[in-house]
Amino acid sequence: MVRPRKGIGLLACLALAGGKPVSRDQLCALLWSDRQTAQARASLRQLLVDLRRDFNKVGDVIEIAADSSISLKGAAVESDLADFQRFRRADDRMTLERVFALRRGQFIEGLAPEDAAFANWIEDNRRTIDAQWSEATARLLRVLEREGDHRRSLEIATQVLSVDPLCELAHQSVIRAHLAMNNRSLALRHYQQFREKLDRELGVEPDALTQHVIRTVSTPQAVPTGSVGMSAPAAVSRKPKACIAVLPFELLSRTTDDLHFAEGLTEDLRTGLSRFADLAVFAPASVREHVQSGRDRGRPLAADYLVRGIVRRAGQRLRVSASLVHAADDTMLWSEHFDREFADIFALQDDIVRCTVAVLAGRIEAFEMASTLQKPVIDYEAYDLFLKARFLQQGNSEEGILAARFLLRDAITREPNFASAYAELSIGYVLEYESDWCPDYSAARYEALAIARQAVASDQTNSNAHRALAMAEFYCNLDFDAAKAHAGTALAQNPNDQFTICLLGFALTCNGKVAERQHFSAESFKLNPLAPESCFFTLALGAYLDGRYADAVNGFVRVSRVYEEALACMAAALWKLGQHNTANAAMERFMAIKRKKMASYPGDNAEQWRAYFLRLIPITDRPTLEKFFEGLHQAGLPV
Repeated sequence: MVRPRKGIGLLACLALAGGKPVSRDQLCALLWSDRQTAQARASLRQLLVDLRRDFNKVGDVIEIAADSSISLKGAAVESDLADFQRFRRADDRMTLERVFALRRGQFIEGLAPEDAAFANWIEDNRRTIDAQWSEATARLLRVLEREGDHRRSLEIATQVLSVDPLCELAHQSVIRAHLAMNNRSLALRHYQQFREKLDRELGVEPDALTQHVIRTVSTPQAVPTGSVGMSAPAAVSRKPKACIAVLPFELLSRTTDDLHFAEGLTEDLRTGLSRFADLAVFAPASVREHVQSGRDRGRPLAADYLVRGIVRRAGQRLRVSASLVHAADDTMLWSEHFDREFADIFALQDDIVRCTVAVLAGRIEAFEMASTLQKPVIDYEAYDLFLKARFLQQGNSEEGILAARFLLRDAITREPNFASAYAELSIGYVLEYESDWCPDYSAARYEALAIARQAVASDQTNSNAHRALAMAEFYCNLDFDAAKAHAGTALAQNPNDQFTICLLGFALTCNGKVAERQHFSAESFKLNPLAPESCFFTLALGAYLDGRYADAVNGFVRVSRVYEEALACMAAALWKLGQHNTANAAMERFMAIKRKKMASYPGDNAEQWRAYFLRLIPITDRPTLEKFFEGLHQAGLPV
């Protein structure tokens, strides 16, 4: 029996090394980061003695080289992890089935070490291995669907959902398997349950591909299998925004309070609906001119939908009736009335607006979906490849990015003008440019910019394309003005894209634009309190540059397990707070992590460290940049 925590950690570290020797200094920094070097080395010696007792003959398992580095003897040790790493890139069903079966829990599940560096190392590897397993499973599901083994696809996807209940890729496979086996009611039920879970836990709708798959339930054709000969349009067809006009609510009384209430309700409905990226809301001036001219139909406004309403009051009771009409044929799509007490007019108005906006947006989406069932869409297989690639790229791992790149190029071959696929491909090159493993930074920089420009050229109205070009201009070209312009265009096209808002907030932070940065940060958290870690990093960096070091430390701690550079930034903030020993220890942990991960460790080369941080945090404002590097240098980084 292996002794807990440290012994398991040592063996796991050696297993991850794949037979390559690991230096004693690395093991000491990992397992005893809170101790002095001599103490850590003594603890490692004692642990090897204990393992010798556990295994009787430790020499048959662990090999100690002449330079005191340590490794596992490959022939003497069987490791699930080693098998997983050896076979996970396979493409054949038999090997991928084996890889899928190797996951029987999390990496060294149940181990909760007290040492911070050890705990961080475990969490990092859990995320990496989970992402690698998901990538292999995605390929297995593709193989199963291609072979037509829908029953096994259903089993695999169900097991994935037991690990990650919100994995959309697995939900799509479940729905497709049910449809292929003519279980349409089960497919619909699963889709509805998934949609409710997403709304309840994340407040979002299923992905476009999931909605596309479920729409096939209403058509007599079978679900496309993505064969190469499948006919498809040559270009991506972008669905135009639905145009809606909110007509002034009719008032059946003439009191001043009622008039103000009706006008405020109309304006708040316009504002609420304008928050949805797929709706174009007519401006009040256009609607007012339309009404004053005596025209009560929406066609002169070129509106697809009209919102009409009536406000009635009887004593302290108020009734508001609202309806949604399809302007082309005057079809009533929805109608509702609200009875409320008039005691708190503003709370009443907010209540009615919130309920009405939520229902209106959903009804318009449902009507649009139903009316476009027979319209041609982008090649199914190309869109499927795009969404799977985006899923793989989310973990920012080398394996995920390279696997996604292969899928995206396949998607672009099928759909040469697929702007979103170009955009995602460009983002992958930006991530490579920022990474520790990039073999050629100049090549990655060139590809990121060129492909993002191709995305915009393919579809000027695609917000993803403009966001990708904004990222490439900011990170790879250090062109803040170009990045800001394209981010602004992306937001104009999709005002609710939180990732663009976070990117713009980060770019403004790196350029000393404090007031603008605060606006976008606040807007990001207003849209989603569970914001991406990048938003929290932006807030922490802004706090550091503003001199609010305690706030900066709190922010960097929150994201230090996701962004390693946050650990170095936290060290700089700790130094500014006067906590010099803690700052030095944090910086040493950062450098120890980088020593293991970086393809070319900078050592004491200040220029290389500066280049590394500028790829990740491209500060173009000179005073801001010097302030940033000053803190890193004080905490112990040679910059």
